[in-house]
Amino acid sequence: MTDKSTFNSITRLAVFVIPPPMHPLAVQGSPLIGYDIWSGIVFPDEGAAWPGFSTEDVTRIRTLPRPYGVHITLGDALEYPTEALPIIGERLETITEQLPAFTLRGASYDQHFWDSILALHWEEGANHLHRLAVATAVHINTLRRRHPRVTVPMTTHPSLLRDWAIETTFGYFWTIEKYYPHLTLANALNDRAERDRLWTTWQRSGYISTDMSEYNLIVDRIYLVTLPEEGDYWIIHPDYPEGFALRG
Repeated sequence: MTDKSTFNSITRLAVFVIPPPMHPLAVQGSPLIGYDIWSGIVFPDEGAAWPGFSTEDVTRIRTLPRPYGVHITLGDALEYPTEALPIIGERLETITEQLPAFTLRGASYDQHFWDSILALHWEEGANHLHRLAVATAVHINTLRRRHPRVTVPMTTHPSLLRDWAIETTFGYFWTIEKYYPHLTLANALNDRAERDRLWTTWQRSGYISTDMSEYNLIVDRIYLVTLPEEGDYWIIHPDYPEGFALRG
């Protein structure tokens, strides 16, 4: 039987860039993903009229991204000891006080990302996101709950050993070397053809803007988000509702 006190000592946290409530990415993206992190509104799958897509399709496409809402990941979702929360808050303050706000420009539909994911990415400003992500990995991810068992990598391949060492230390190896900032709008797509068809359907139906300059995004703060209970939706951490302003 699970010790309830042990379960309660762990909290699930992540660090996100979240478009502000009136930004087109939030206004248009939240109904498509099916959840608005600002209002807590959950949009029913039955109400999503996507021509050529059934309610079952909508449910499949929304299931993975919906609990997170519209966001760009800086710090991956990991388990932390609850007592680490004040330290995490202090470290995020220290990170953001050193870095100035910046703007993501040149948004485009990413046709070269995974065939199962429909995502946006930006040509300008992504390097600043990477800088934030690495700082988060070094100063926040390393506070996560670690498994007490000592492990040894089951490979002798140098690149795999490097990935294992980075992941063991910082949480996920791609944050350091292979970080690719993007905003996921749909997931679990069957193939590239379905992904392209969904994007075309959304644009023709007016759900997504054809003027991609609308998706320029000023990044002037980041947010600590948490999962209140397993199977719930992620929310902005109530202890830090205003997030952490970039003020370098």
